[in-house]
Amino acid sequence: MKEEIIITDQFSTVGILTHQQLDIRVPTIILLNAGLVHRIGPNRIYVKLARRLSMEGYNVFRFDYGGQGDSLFYSKQPSDDILISKTLDHLAIKLKFEEFVLIGLCSGAEDAYHVSLTDTRIKGIVMINGTGLDHDDVITLYPEIEKSIQLRYYKKSLKNPDRWLKVLRGKSGLFKVNKLKRLVIRLFGLESKKVSQQNLELLNPFRNVIKKGVALLLVITEGSVAYDFLQRMKKQEVSENEQHEVLIMNDIDHIVTPVWAQHELNTNIIKWLNDKYK
Repeated sequence: MKEEIIITDQFSTVGILTHQQLDIRVPTIILLNAGLVHRIGPNRIYVKLARRLSMEGYNVFRFDYGGQGDSLFYSKQPSDDILISKTLDHLAIKLKFEEFVLIGLCSGAEDAYHVSLTDTRIKGIVMINGTGLDHDDVITLYPEIEKSIQLRYYKKSLKNPDRWLKVLRGKSGLFKVNKLKRLVIRLFGLESKKVSQQNLELLNPFRNVIKKGVALLLVITEGSVAYDFLQRMKKQEVSENEQHEVLIMNDIDHIVTPVWAQHELNTNIIKWLNDKYK
């Protein structure tokens, strides 16, 4: 396995190409920044995934957006979508192959979604805790979504023996009056000022990707707001098909912190890629 530093364009975009040999004919895997985290990914998950994918025979490129990590920021910095497409231009010339799969977590998943709608070189995307929703839908529903996340957390806590042991040992603040009141309110919906209920049933945005002939693996962890947005989408439109697979990971946080969960996530991504492209 080799790891090669590459500067892709006039904007000094810096990335790492992980590979065993360059002249292979499977899509090049591109790992997209998650929020403000640079090319290593949250919990270094991109480093681990890149090296495992390289051992499977893929070329993998993870890079820093402008102003993150080692990439410089310019006043005339292009949008993330344009930057990604320019990065693909550079890699297509270097690798002499123009097929790509984009993988992203959180905002990186949204970037993968949007770029795949316009760039025909993208053959597949892996969206980890992405929604593909319009900004207005997210803003409208977020207060109610946040409430459902809290409700799920408290219900799980009540079923957790370790939590009750803390209560019995006097190490929990559960029975402080204000905290207990908030707990009862959240569990039984007794708010005097309830968040206005939104009856909006979201259209499934992933149809747009599938219509383009782009394969999609949607990975959702229970600790992410994406989990709750997914529940809002029209159920008949979220069902799996040959181009669209959904993986739900229960009891896992948004950035996949547990090491065992990272291993499970990477294993599932590799299996999906091998099934599609080998």
